[in-house]
Amino acid sequence: MKMITFLKNCPQHTTSPLHIATKIKTRLLKPYLILPMGDYFVSKKHLEQLIEEIPKDQHLLTLFDLEGKWILQRSENHLG
Repeated sequence: MKMITFLKNCPQHTTSPLHIATKIKTRLLKPYLILPMGDYFVSKKHLEQLIEEIPKDQHLLTLFDLEGKWILQRSENHLG
């Protein structure tokens, strides 16, 4: 019972979607990392292959995006 009362009084901390997106972007752009995402793995090479093989209107990425100069901004059209 004491633990339930304690948890009710604890403030809940959440990480903003913008912060999460920035962390994922930073890790994805490291050429030596392969990130697990569900049942799949993704790396910078995978993104380069995606940009080359799939039309841009389906993923909205460019090679410039992979140079690490993304500027993520909060807006209603993006992450909230």
